[in-house]
Amino acid sequence: MARRSTVIVRDLGYSQIVEDLNAAGEIFITVGIHGEQGERKEGDPATNVLIGSVHEFGSPSRGIPQRSFIRSTMDEERERIGTLTAKAMDRMASGQLSAAQALGAVGQFAQTKIQQKITKLREPPNAPATIAQKGSSNPLIDTGQMRASITHVVHNVGKRPSGGG
Repeated sequence: MARRSTVIVRDLGYSQIVEDLNAAGEIFITVGIHGEQGERKEGDPATNVLIGSVHEFGSPSRGIPQRSFIRSTMDEERERIGTLTAKAMDRMASGQLSAAQALGAVGQFAQTKIQQKITKLREPPNAPATIAQKGSSNPLIDTGQMRASITHVVHNVGKRPSGGG
């Protein structure tokens, strides 16, 4: 007489975790001035991307010193970003966050830190003529458009449709 066995599979979210972990290899974040965020008011030839680049790297020929706000922030926050990334990945592996949510949390942290750096940076100072023109001594803020244009984007390359038949 043949014995019959019954196998009961209790997924408990494991397949979703595996799917998210697989997707993590196809997902990444960027933080900075993206696409339309780089545009300013119509007719203004100086985009936020251009202004940000000039401040980030300087323009010696125009007498503008380097005032890094992206690279310097990433260097200063490297350890905290690494810790946050590890925690986010642990939460993803345990099914608490999707890959996009985990990376989004890291991106939001970096975005906030860069925006804070733009607000707080004071060195090198603006030239007296620039301060008189702007009415402010903050080297990286005139209207606030560039700071507001700093965003994070979660990119999902080759996103596969999830199951569900």
